[in-house]
Amino acid sequence: MVDKQASTAADLGAGAEESAVPQGTGIVVAGGPSDSMVDATDARDDLANNEGGVPTSMAAAGAPGGAPRPAYRRWLLWADRQRRRLRNAWQEGNITPGRVFGFFAFPAAVVFVVFTVCLMTGEPQVLGPSGQFCFVLVLGATGVYVSLVLGAWLRPRTRHAFFFVLGGVASYVILLAVVGYGPCLQGRVPFFTQIYYAMLLMIGGSPDVLGSEGCVIEPLPVQVAEYTALAVLFAAVIRLIVEVTSPRLAVLTAQHSNRVVLVQGLNADSLPVIRSLTENRDGALIVLVEPDPDHPLLPQAHAMGVQIIEGEISNRRADRVWLRKVITHRKGIALHRAYLLGDNDTLNIADAEIIRQSIASLGSEYRKEHLPPPRIIVRVDRYQQARYYSAEQVKNWGDEDGPRVFISTIGKTQLTAQALVQRVMELRGPGRTVVVGVSDLALAFQQEWKYQQAAAMHLAEALSPEAAREYEGSLDELRCLPWGETGLADIPRMFVFQSHKAKMTHPLAWDELPTAVKLKQFQDTCDEPTVTILLTDPPETYSLSSLEEIAQQLDPNKTRIFVPRHNVRGIAEYPVLGCLHFYGFSLGGFDREDVRDRTAWGQTPHPFQDQLTESPLLGVPPDSWLRAAKLISDSYGMSRGANTWNQGRRSDRESNFRTLWHTLTMFSRSGYRWVSVEPTDYQGLGAC
Repeated sequence: MVDKQASTAADLGAGAEESAVPQGTGIVVAGGPSDSMVDATDARDDLANNEGGVPTSMAAAGAPGGAPRPAYRRWLLWADRQRRRLRNAWQEGNITPGRVFGFFAFPAAVVFVVFTVCLMTGEPQVLGPSGQFCFVLVLGATGVYVSLVLGAWLRPRTRHAFFFVLGGVASYVILLAVVGYGPCLQGRVPFFTQIYYAMLLMIGGSPDVLGSEGCVIEPLPVQVAEYTALAVLFAAVIRLIVEVTSPRLAVLTAQHSNRVVLVQGLNADSLPVIRSLTENRDGALIVLVEPDPDHPLLPQAHAMGVQIIEGEISNRRADRVWLRKVITHRKGIALHRAYLLGDNDTLNIADAEIIRQSIASLGSEYRKEHLPPPRIIVRVDRYQQARYYSAEQVKNWGDEDGPRVFISTIGKTQLTAQALVQRVMELRGPGRTVVVGVSDLALAFQQEWKYQQAAAMHLAEALSPEAAREYEGSLDELRCLPWGETGLADIPRMFVFQSHKAKMTHPLAWDELPTAVKLKQFQDTCDEPTVTILLTDPPETYSLSSLEEIAQQLDPNKTRIFVPRHNVRGIAEYPVLGCLHFYGFSLGGFDREDVRDRTAWGQTPHPFQDQLTESPLLGVPPDSWLRAAKLISDSYGMSRGANTWNQGRRSDRESNFRTLWHTLTMFSRSGYRWVSVEPTDYQGLGAC
């Protein structure tokens, strides 16, 4: 039994249907970061860096007595402010090593090409020893830089990036050898002889042919070819050593990283998710744990640039040791997220418990209240199992002294249901929806509909004060505007969009698909502008030929039928026969969002194009804690525009997770216990 039941404003993101927190979990949040907070931070930094304790905004105007501040002092303060801004940008992830590295790639390539042309023409030969030293130094530095940039560019595109770069450098050696040895090897077969000696250079040889065959002074191109050939040999040896010791090097790299995203479970469903993680690193090192060194998908994971540890998450002492070293960094928690994406739900849950116990056993000294807790995202494809498991995670919240973690679930059923609900609710506006079948997906769709409808109601309430100020009429009039109403300001238009979503009729439930005659009759007698029918049973249940006959008797402008198919991932972009929309179960990770019905409005742009929610199948799949934090962010940030979560600062995103953490802890320490009971209504959503 429970001591008290907490049911407050944002029951939603952290806890509905597929979530990691049971329905009934309340989160109350008021306010969020704003420009004034950023200004206050700058003022605090100015105060800390001023010797006299006067903020820069005040001190720049003049010192006491009207004496102007010295010019050099103003320049020093300006430079210090720029340094802090760069530091903040680096910490937020706006300035990454990759961007800084690539910024100088083009200038370095230009310098390298110009110096190579000069080298081949023989102009540096007349330089003195110091001049030749500087020339070779600049040429070598730019050459190394260009090689590294080229390798970084090729690595995500091919698993043979190193060999392509090494082959390019070897070709450069041959080019210099052909040019340099040309005047010195008289009487021999041209070109082939130069290539022969270039090959000798790359295996560590030094052909002694110059003094006796026409070149008393060794040409500078030959000298550069010798140095470059030695670099090729050295790189090949290092590569061999790395290949032999790569498992240990991967562990060492992960152990010394202060921000780690751990992934377990390499399969066809998780590979797109891993690719999305590497494209959105957020300053973290992506570490993949795979026990099978001969896994057929490992080369593709290598090409994505992830660190691969040959091992597994288990209770064995050796596995516990390396896991503890990976998830910690000095006296802090290095683990940012852990994705357990294996095909076996039971093993995923067991691995999550091992990680949770490893973090909890670190002790109170690792518990940092000012940092967001790590998140463990467990793949559980069955919706009811996932919902029960996630609800169990918060029943004893706050009872441990060590670091805590957010544990949530994702799965193909949850993500597919979320994408289907978003498409039905957002693209054609209000209408009648029917769910056919009694499958796990049918339950997930019904619960996800409740969640998204409640979230829309909450966001509409958050927007109502500003919408009332910007709209000339009353809020009741604004709520009653038609779906396709245009010409409104941004805030009233957002309010109309969320209000329409919140008022949509709850889906009907049919056990089986009726005949074509009954469907046609239902379409003609329905008083809603559109009709959506979602088939949720396995694809074998439905005959495609019979569905095609039904589709030809229905009006595609009013009716659409979503049909599950084995050979489809996500939701097909274009319908078949006008109203058949095929879909398939997916874990997400798509490169682009291909679940948008572009023909829904014909040639007319969607009236809420900039308000459409980003598909959960695009990029990294969102877990329920992420959805909760995003809902909090949207509740105070909708006035600045929709879908701004990824464009915001990393510290702002993490502050929302800290808010969730402190809210749950506050209620738990006050005697509340979180229960997996679905709330009977959603009337309190505007309490924030």
